[in-house]
Amino acid sequence: MKFFLLPALVASVFTVASCAPFAKRPTPPPTLDELFAKADSNGDGRITRDEFSGLMIEQAFYWMDGDHKGTISEAEFLAAGGSKVVFRQIDVTGKGYFTVEDAKASAVARKAMSLPFDGADKNGNGSITRAEFQDYQNRAAAYTR
Repeated sequence: MKFFLLPALVASVFTVASCAPFAKRPTPPPTLDELFAKADSNGDGRITRDEFSGLMIEQAFYWMDGDHKGTISEAEFLAAGGSKVVFRQIDVTGKGYFTVEDAKASAVARKAMSLPFDGADKNGNGSITRAEFQDYQNRAAAYTR
């Protein structure tokens, strides 16, 4: 049951986050090409599951960090639709907040943020091309706008 709640958390994060006006963001959102280049860390023109989950964590973090301090507090996480249980699984040190590095090191966050990968990898070859990424982003935008 917990695994089923993770996709709902991912969806709620992007749904709630997309409602935030861009004027409150310190910089405009990156373009599709910028996102793809950022995710494709080795520059081979394909995004692996690991690269994809890292990008998804960064995007979710960007939208959840309402005060732009570089950390996600429990209140910010809960406001974005997360649960206390998942928050504590990411905040393993018990500081009451986590950084993007903490989230990337979290197996729970990585697993949750890699769930959409299979839907984006249309041909099932284990990597996402730029065209597949664009298609995924277009489909995701329909749910987050």
